[in-house]
Amino acid sequence: MAALLLSHLSLEHEMTTRSRCHSGMRTRHRCNSPSAPAVFRGIAGQARRKSCGSLLQSSQWWPMVDIRAVDAEVDAENLLLEASWHNVATMLQIRSPETDHADAAPNKKNANCYTRAYALVGSPEWIDDFFNIELKDVLSPTQLSMVSEEKCMQIAREILNTQDLKSPDIVGAESFTLISESLGKVIQFRLTALDDEIVKLAKVVYGSQVPCTSRYPGPNDFPLPIYVANIIPGINTALMIPNPSNINRRMHKYLRIVTDLATFMGRAIDQPQTTTQTNGRTRSAPRFLQQLSAHPVLVNLAPKILQVIQDARDHAHLLETLPLVLTHADLGGLNMLIDSNDSSLTGVLDWARASIEAFGMTIYSLYEVFLTTRIEGQIVFNHALTDDGRPVRIILEQAFWKQLWSSVSHVLDPVVHGSAVRTAMLVGAIDRYLTMERLNDATIDHGESLARAKGYLGKLPRINSLDRRYEE
Repeated sequence: MAALLLSHLSLEHEMTTRSRCHSGMRTRHRCNSPSAPAVFRGIAGQARRKSCGSLLQSSQWWPMVDIRAVDAEVDAENLLLEASWHNVATMLQIRSPETDHADAAPNKKNANCYTRAYALVGSPEWIDDFFNIELKDVLSPTQLSMVSEEKCMQIAREILNTQDLKSPDIVGAESFTLISESLGKVIQFRLTALDDEIVKLAKVVYGSQVPCTSRYPGPNDFPLPIYVANIIPGINTALMIPNPSNINRRMHKYLRIVTDLATFMGRAIDQPQTTTQTNGRTRSAPRFLQQLSAHPVLVNLAPKILQVIQDARDHAHLLETLPLVLTHADLGGLNMLIDSNDSSLTGVLDWARASIEAFGMTIYSLYEVFLTTRIEGQIVFNHALTDDGRPVRIILEQAFWKQLWSSVSHVLDPVVHGSAVRTAMLVGAIDRYLTMERLNDATIDHGESLARAKGYLGKLPRINSLDRRYEE
């Protein structure tokens, strides 16, 4: 599932829609407020097959009237801005910029938190979809007869020895998930089994920042893998979106989370691996980049993206000079938890699709989660300034890179390995924002995918950049 353990927001009116993560996994979510239809249409846009967290990341704290002016690359005609940022705040039930937003953690103990940002608490249609649609893709008719919502509930009560079970707020299409808040546990009935070695490795590398996950045997011949995980304390990073009205007062917290993110990424280098998957991003990069560079959609509609792809293709051989490390497949905002008091990184969720790749492929997360906002597929970078006139984006970006290189200084050198690490960053981002499936799918999502790719890929550091902020 996209995220197991996140933070609370209250719910009112509901409107459900399907979404697809970068990894291809569908999630279910809903938005809320009396003005939800207008806000949902104007801000979230076509939500099918969008990134997990698209709605939250579309609501970051820039007044909509300002968005049209801060970046010349944004076409105001394409931004459906019928709703003001007040509508977005109302929809998400979050505080206005005049409040101390970063401390707006509804759970004062900062523990056992789940997000209600766009939730599906007990939504029967989605539960029905899992049992009546999703399971048919993986189970035989005989196996299907053995699985039902009632049977899963019964097994969950027996395994956890509790009646305190309910559906979580964000539900993935690849599992039927229940939570017990009193026990601090999550139980999942998954379509397919997790990679046990990857789950173990994640725990070894990141310790308490990864949920303790154990597989439990079900009744005889029960066909679904069953997992139990602990709840990690923290709030979702979406609740700590930079707000220009109080950026100076909150700067120390933003610096804390981006430097913690860099430290988190660097920890993987202390557990180097000897080989990567045959179909992983590292091994497939040359072939994948070649396919993209010849794709007619990009050739005809996105020549600037082709330049970025060609840059990565020309330097793909540098991936061989980097350590192979455990790499998260979807290091987006919904999968990162922070402490509500000091903004330290408390946990990273959803290791189902993690793999062994060249170091640096998740650096896109800095730019996607903390340095941009997204409206209708258009990416707008943070142009807020500190009191002394310095761009917030530059400060956070430089702090991240400085900490990243410090964290890996015993293995990598910014001068020697800088181009290789930026190549890995670019390959990871290209893989995240462009897929052959999306490019071959001639639907409305096609244009949205290109817009996201243009917005993000064009703003990432160039591989041969001479800017010292990436090498300090």
